[in-house]
Amino acid sequence: MRQNLVNVGVQLQDLGINQCGIITFTSSKKSVEEIQAYLSSKHINVSISFQEYARLDMAKRNIPALVHASVHYYNTKSEIDIFCSEFRNLLK
Repeated sequence: MRQNLVNVGVQLQDLGINQCGIITFTSSKKSVEEIQAYLSSKHINVSISFQEYARLDMAKRNIPALVHASVHYYNTKSEIDIFCSEFRNLLK
């Protein structure tokens, strides 16, 4: 999913070597609110974290807000493909 998101032009914001199923990202083409609203209209849940929630990290990196997408053990490859496809549609 991370690679698919990079391929559609988002900026991954995750730090560290060991990464989990929580993927944080931003887009220069759409605001976090636009991303969340569009995906919600497609019944895909993501959340937003604002700088106030992680002031030390996000302020230091000058990131006002992030989108969080969480992949769980029960998500299928098909669901991940749908997520990435809808995201591509949003950024067109």
